Amino acid sequence: TIVGDFDKCEMLDHVVAITDDQIFEKILIANIPFHRFNTEKLEVRLLKENYNNLRVEIAFPGPELESFDSAMLDLAAFALGSGDSSRLVRELKYEQNLVAAISASSYTPSFPGLFTISAFVPAASFLEAIEAIGVQLKKLLQGDPVTKAEIDRAKSSHRIDRAYRDELVDGQARALSFGLKTRYKVHFDSLYAHQIDIAEPEAVDSVVRKWLKLDQAKIVAMVPQGFETDAQQIENAYLKGVNDLSTPSKVATEPEKDGPEGSVTTTHTLDNGHKLIYRQNKHSKQFSLATATHGGLRLENSENTGIYNFLSGLLGLQSENYSYDEILRSVEGMGATLEGFSGKDSFGLSMHCLAEQVGLLLPIFCDCFERPVFPKNHFNSIKTELAEIILSHKDSPSSLAMRRFSELLFGEEHPYSRPSYGSMRVLDGLNVNELCGFYSRAVKTQPWVFSCVSPLPPRQVVSLLNETLKSATVSEKGYFEQVFKARKISEQIQEHIELDREQTHVVFGFSGKSWADKQRPALDVLISILGGHSGRLFLNLREKQSLAYSVSPVNSYGYLNGAVGAYLACSPEKVEEAIEMLRNEFGKLSERQCSEEELGRAKNWIIGQHHMDMQKPDSQAMTMCLMELYGVGYDDFLVYPKRVEAVSPLDVQKIAVELFEESKPLIVTCGR
Repeated sequence: TIVGDFDKCEMLDHVVAITDDQIFEKILIANIPFHRFNTEKLEVRLLKENYNNLRVEIAFPGPELESFDSAMLDLAAFALGSGDSSRLVRELKYEQNLVAAISASSYTPSFPGLFTISAFVPAASFLEAIEAIGVQLKKLLQGDPVTKAEIDRAKSSHRIDRAYRDELVDGQARALSFGLKTRYKVHFDSLYAHQIDIAEPEAVDSVVRKWLKLDQAKIVAMVPQGFETDAQQIENAYLKGVNDLSTPSKVATEPEKDGPEGSVTTTHTLDNGHKLIYRQNKHSKQFSLATATHGGLRLENSENTGIYNFLSGLLGLQSENYSYDEILRSVEGMGATLEGFSGKDSFGLSMHCLAEQVGLLLPIFCDCFERPVFPKNHFNSIKTELAEIILSHKDSPSSLAMRRFSELLFGEEHPYSRPSYGSMRVLDGLNVNELCGFYSRAVKTQPWVFSCVSPLPPRQVVSLLNETLKSATVSEKGYFEQVFKARKISEQIQEHIELDREQTHVVFGFSGKSWADKQRPALDVLISILGGHSGRLFLNLREKQSLAYSVSPVNSYGYLNGAVGAYLACSPEKVEEAIEMLRNEFGKLSERQCSEEELGRAKNWIIGQHHMDMQKPDSQAMTMCLMELYGVGYDDFLVYPKRVEAVSPLDVQKIAVELFEESKPLIVTCGR
């Protein structure tokens, strides 16, 4: 399947020419039996291992892909566990604070699939959460079926997802090639969309009753060693939920509603003094808006690490003039997104919707930016979720190795040495009032950059923002810049973290570069030469020497210098040999220049991937916003391909000498 800007006849001739001398063997397709669940009884499986998180999976049999029932179950899964307004998320996560995360999905391969509910659960509410899931399933089947409002929300989300997908050539190609695997061929996507569009509550309810037999569920629970529970307690909690209808439904009742070519970028100063970068794309149907300021790890310290990440989870949920329910209905009901974000160097708010929805959603965006409210129940829910994330990283040897590598490379005073999600100590000390005050100071004392991509005329967008942004003005104090110097490793440092795992994980690296560094394109080319299935690391360490199960280069940029190096996982007995091979591969880059063939392949991949990434309006808006904020320039994504094209073999060697010869490697291993 080929999608793009080309002449059809020329492309066909080209495909014939490059495949004419090839011999194609018939691929034998595995004969997968048309199986069914063992549906005679409820089954529970309890797994006790060296975990930190507790996880529950509840599964029911599901239809195959081409069944009419598959679209109806997709709608039911959306209503039950997709988005903050879905039943399980709203009730169990935000109202009762019983789970850290929960979702529902319908898996429909070419053979009969599964309808599943997945949850990460704190230890204190483990059995209570399983019971609550049972209650929600019982309500879905008896007394509270999927509503028209929920189906309309799912339909809107599906339509906007298709619109976003079809603006990308790879999205169109994937949809067409996926359909070719079915008996409906290129018509499959349209037929599925039509099934979604004509769906009514009665049809969804009928299919839900057909497949979700509550007394035949399959439950799998994963808990840490020593956690006091057994399979019978789990079964009893689930059965208590599905047999209890004493609690009235709390599911929200939503009011029913009636049914780059030619792009130009301009800069504007809004009435409040902030900068707006606007890129008009008349061929797009989407409206993407982002605003960001300096924040994230770089502006945190050891006493408040993770506070920007916490704030980003609360931003966009509620404001002084719009309740949580109003925002949820407006945003998710239109298939749009409104959410905060944070990283190593920035913090902000973004919105993505169809251009026709701007009049309704832009006032909400601006009110959430200027006058946010942080609901107590969501504060507690995000706190629980972050606590689970912190625990999960203790289960991951790759995360432990990377975390220790950052601590050693940057030093304890450098903000990049700390994880963006924070620590339990900081988390336990946070409260809503502190977050409100922190956000208020960030808005008033730091510069913000606004960036937008849409088909609307520039004058109209500027006018809309001036009308809706009132109180957020540019600070007269300016931005306070903390300076952290990059660390040079003069002697090799190697540290091991003992962990009982089958594999040993290795991080091997050096100090890297910043976003604004002029050598960034050369470093990107170097990383591309190392990475991928045709890159040096994969071919030499895995394919030729069988030294690693997985291996890949590491390269992180920041407003400050980041890190560069490699990560691999291997058998414990092969660690030293694998490290020596890494040392040799990085040494070769500084000893001699790469070949023109390697250089060309690396450039083609980088430029092609860049153009693919920048097809989407939201990617353009976010990239322009952050690059302008970091001082690189909003037009970086436009000039970047030319800068990559200009990289020479000598440029790659120079950056390798600077990074890998002037410093010694820092090595962290985690495992046996």
